Amino acid sequence: LHACGLLTVIFAVFSAHAEDFHPPAGARYAQIGAAGSILPGGRSLKPYGTQIETGPGPFGIAVSARGTVVTADTGFERSGLTIIETPGKGPWRSRHIWARTPHSSAPEIADPDWKSVAAGVVFDAEKSVWVSEGSSGRIRQIDITTGDHKKIINLNGAEWNKSFTGDLAFDSARHLLYVVDPMNTRVAVIDARTTRVLSSIALNPKPFAIALSPDGFTVWATEGNAVCSIDAHNAIKPSITGCVAVPSPEALLVTDDRVFVSNTLDDSITVLASNRKVLAEIPLRIPSLEKLQGIMPAGLAYDPVMKWLLVAEAGINALGIIDVEKNEVIGQLPAGWMPTRVAILGDRVFIANARGRGSGPNPRRVILELGEVPVLHRGSVTTFILPDADEILRS
Repeated sequence: LHACGLLTVIFAVFSAHAEDFHPPAGARYAQIGAAGSILPGGRSLKPYGTQIETGPGPFGIAVSARGTVVTADTGFERSGLTIIETPGKGPWRSRHIWARTPHSSAPEIADPDWKSVAAGVVFDAEKSVWVSEGSSGRIRQIDITTGDHKKIINLNGAEWNKSFTGDLAFDSARHLLYVVDPMNTRVAVIDARTTRVLSSIALNPKPFAIALSPDGFTVWATEGNAVCSIDAHNAIKPSITGCVAVPSPEALLVTDDRVFVSNTLDDSITVLASNRKVLAEIPLRIPSLEKLQGIMPAGLAYDPVMKWLLVAEAGINALGIIDVEKNEVIGQLPAGWMPTRVAILGDRVFIANARGRGSGPNPRRVILELGEVPVLHRGSVTTFILPDADEILRS
């Protein structure tokens, strides 16, 4: 089956009438198998490409210039990082750097002071990443070769308290970190070399996502139901240049001349110009079910060669592909359970799936994870070479 044909099977599109749709697994119970998984409710998982297991709940993903992948695994039972290294002539290799497991009495090698991970993760060198810790209000720099932390930045201080570090962006040219602090409704600007917090940009309630323009001088951030542009030429005194209303922003992606916003609750993509003018609203729908919602677009990536926008569609376990010259969906590829973020390097795609292939009884897990605290839930990364347009459109 071609990619779209496989997705059609997963959706069980057997008729043009919505009343004739039914779960593809019928009355079969949930299960995990080598050929795919059946989820509660009768949906099926048959992801395209290669599947690599991660820690629980990968809600962040970063890819280095040489193709090393790191996911920020935010939980359920425990949190940490999964490092996935390029296979060369062999299989993909993965390993974990765990944070401390809350309330665990088992011996662990994790730093006792590191207890949580949020979705923000960015590379600042080939073997070094910054990861947000969430409710501790800190950002931790980690050597992914040894697992040791190199620097820790705390957003709490005399002026701020109860900070929550969320989404991150990194300007490698100026060594600046931008971090969302939704508890204090701001974006903090940090000198990554000195770990000094240079400034804070006040936003309205519920700031969530940030992204940098290619030149590094404009920061785009979401707040509530709006997207704001921030002039960051002067890192000491950044200023908001304007905001524009969007339905329900979840993630941002910025190219040389456009800003793409995924609207999770609205099942759409908003396309903005650099002056914040709305250029297009791209609806995301399933054929013959256009009146229903639940696609839940999340993370975004961009292929500049094909001029395709890649959309992690968390609600339907798929990767949507949009032709940005026509502003229309050209197809979908099946992913794992609940894709949250997507990244691309060259023509290779990486999709972080928060629930992976599902969970279930596995008596071998305790033996396989001897010396670690075992976890029931696992996420995954789906990876593949992006197929050409003919293969995507064929079915």
